[in-house]
Amino acid sequence: MEKYIKREIEQELKASLMEFPAVALTGPRQAGKSTMLMKALGSRYGYVSLDSENERRQAKEDPAFFLNRMPERVIIDEIQYAPELLPEIKLAIDKDPKKAGRFVLTGSQYFLMMRDFSETLAGRLFALRMPQLSLGEISDFTGINNGRRLFEHACLRTTYPALTADMKRDRHRWYTGYLNTYIERDVRSLYNVGDTREFDIMIRMLSGVPGQILNMSKLAAGSGVSVTTIKRWLSILEASGLIYILKPWHASVKKRFVKSPKIYFTDTGLICHLNGIRNAEDIYSHRLFGELFENYCVSEALKCFMNMGVPPDVYYYREDKGPEADLLINTGGKMHVFEFKAGMKAERKMADTAEALIAGRGGVEAVSGAVVTLNDTPMQLSGFVKSIGTAQMVKEIKKIVK
Repeated sequence: MEKYIKREIEQELKASLMEFPAVALTGPRQAGKSTMLMKALGSRYGYVSLDSENERRQAKEDPAFFLNRMPERVIIDEIQYAPELLPEIKLAIDKDPKKAGRFVLTGSQYFLMMRDFSETLAGRLFALRMPQLSLGEISDFTGINNGRRLFEHACLRTTYPALTADMKRDRHRWYTGYLNTYIERDVRSLYNVGDTREFDIMIRMLSGVPGQILNMSKLAAGSGVSVTTIKRWLSILEASGLIYILKPWHASVKKRFVKSPKIYFTDTGLICHLNGIRNAEDIYSHRLFGELFENYCVSEALKCFMNMGVPPDVYYYREDKGPEADLLINTGGKMHVFEFKAGMKAERKMADTAEALIAGRGGVEAVSGAVVTLNDTPMQLSGFVKSIGTAQMVKEIKKIVK
């Protein structure tokens, strides 16, 4: 039996259930949603999964009867398979709207679920997005407290609970099975993608360019499909929680900014799997070493927001001819700049972009800056910019978001 890894989002889940009649919990397949709910809510809630063909059929064909079978407080897993249930849940809530914590609705397809929720459960439901394991969760469970080793763990094991909780499981077989299941169950069945071979090609192409400016024409040519199809497929990957599309910041009309987004994977281990990276030597000698570290840092930053129940308000900064910054975090109009440099050494010149943005370049008007490296020892690089490790980055972001 796998050991349970305590999740940061538990606190936000319980607080939301004290206020709202229904809470939706979305996130990638195998992120640990069902396990966390059973541990956090225990015997106080019933549980039913619409992965079961019989349960799914009844929920779709006779949603009123299905819901009447359920206990007063219930977890309904994989709700995206039976949107017919949502009007019945709305009726049940409206009979006693002040009664909080009655329904927990989970699924792995964020956009599909939120579209349906906005039509039927507006004002009655609070939505949470549960990411894969965070740096802090892995550190607490494994005892690893070194930034470089935590980065290696994310690359060579995964940030999915199954491979962290059971170190004997074969990583290559797990990822292969995960992708096959995802493509067959979600991509083919929910989104009616006919020939999934091209979809698989696109995922592999994306894994070779993490953190780079999105070039949809190149992806389309390499996958043998249209740009319109690529746009649709990227939205599927984003809805499934496998990628994050980071948009650029462009406040000033006086400067020419890059306007295309960047793509990041929410799990750095998947990039390594698809690129044949098998050990630490492979990480540090691979052409993607810098991109892997940037992807890791961005994904950890996003997890801070998700685990606190706050929508990410994040960007990257890049002028056509000028400085660029990996991540801008916006909190009430105040910008915080983060640069990611793969390696142990931090130098004064690494602070230049953050200093320029703090000085108001491009209309950013940042209030703080940090250069994140694999070195856990902090160092002041300039008057306003410091070098920090990944664990300290997470602490800084949590303070910013809070």
